[in-house]
Amino acid sequence: MNRRLRKTVALLTAGVLIVATLTLIARAPPSAAPLFPRPGLVTRVYDGDTIQVSGVGRVRLLGIDALNSHSLERITSQARYYEMPRQRVRYWAERAEEFTRERLLGRRVELHEGPRRFDVHGRRLAYVHLPEEEDQTSADFNLLMIRQGLAAAYRRFEHPRREQYLEAERRVRAQRKGIWQDARRWRDE
Repeated sequence: MNRRLRKTVALLTAGVLIVATLTLIARAPPSAAPLFPRPGLVTRVYDGDTIQVSGVGRVRLLGIDALNSHSLERITSQARYYEMPRQRVRYWAERAEEFTRERLLGRRVELHEGPRRFDVHGRRLAYVHLPEEEDQTSADFNLLMIRQGLAAAYRRFEHPRREQYLEAERRVRAQRKGIWQDARRWRDE
């Protein structure tokens, strides 16, 4: 192979690599940068544990699981898991969504990320804090949802507040508060 042809092949290869790299960068979500504490305005509430935050996008509240009433399949699955009638799953899902809407919609919040930054649906995972709250325990909205009996502690993966959330859930279950007054079974997995 002559020198000119090798130089042309090398330049073309370099060009292809540059274009491929730029394409990958362009496809990366703009919110892929770490959050650290990041303020934002809650512009929409999808359900008890999913919100929209300006400048961030969809945010799934990290470490909790509120019941969901937007899918019959999900309602049925939750009814089996908690041994609770479907209409009660719907009722508690609506209470959780209503509580989240009343407390967060239109308010400035501060997002704190954990070790996992996104869930399988591409939503940002974050602890949501209400910065103007005087009581620091109520500033952690995710923990407040558990203490109100409107969400369970999420058990499928580790996160920094997992033990605190599980302990809060145990206390609320013992009081039979919120969803725990209707759930006939729960799991400490």
